Amino acid sequence: GLWGFAGPSAQSIMTRQVGPAEQGRLQGALSAMIGVAHMIGPGLFTAVFSRSIERDSGWDMPGAPFFLAAALLASAFVAAWIVARPTPRVVTGEACAAGEDPEISTDTFDEPVGETLA
Repeated sequence: GLWGFAGPSAQSIMTRQVGPAEQGRLQGALSAMIGVAHMIGPGLFTAVFSRSIERDSGWDMPGAPFFLAAALLASAFVAAWIVARPTPRVVTGEACAAGEDPEISTDTFDEPVGETLA
């Protein structure tokens, strides 16, 4: 389905958030997370489905794995929103003292070197 487009799109966004020297580390971390998800996911969702349709469970909810997936996606979206917010670029005191009007950048890999713009 359409979910197959999400991985490459998210990976493209993430690669723009780190510098060139960090690309290998990012790709390794992404591959590790995908591997762990492929190990845990099938067992977790099978167990949730099994428990949700069990006669003695007290609740008949065969869609429980889908609700769990929606909750995990919503929490991942919130976490990504918080982490990926643009941060204002920090400018040096010399630029402010010289009366220059520095542009504010949203690059997240800028190193803090002076005063933060308001």
